[in-house]
Amino acid sequence: MSERSELAQRIVAFCGENDLDQPYGGDFQQDSKRRGKPYIVLFCRPGNLDGVVMVYGEKFLQVKYSTRYQELPHQDNRVFESEEHLLDFLKKAFVDFDCEAALAIPTKHKLEE
Repeated sequence: MSERSELAQRIVAFCGENDLDQPYGGDFQQDSKRRGKPYIVLFCRPGNLDGVVMVYGEKFLQVKYSTRYQELPHQDNRVFESEEHLLDFLKKAFVDFDCEAALAIPTKHKLEE
């Protein structure tokens, strides 16, 4: 298994442990049609959250999500430079609902849609 696929697997495990894998989340696959062939991890909570983590490398982890949680932007797209920051963001934003702390986590840059 490659380092990127192991990283994607750890993100899948995190989603499962934190109930972010319902009903279709918690799986990953490689997108061979996209530049960089990222691994894609889905996360979801029915009616409230749909998201994807695109694993391009250990220092480029892109998160896109759409949510109904009031304190977060309805749609957002962020790039994290480490697994630690990514998992910290997911936990604070969607598990602990500490949105202020989640949005304060450093990102590489914010991508515009």
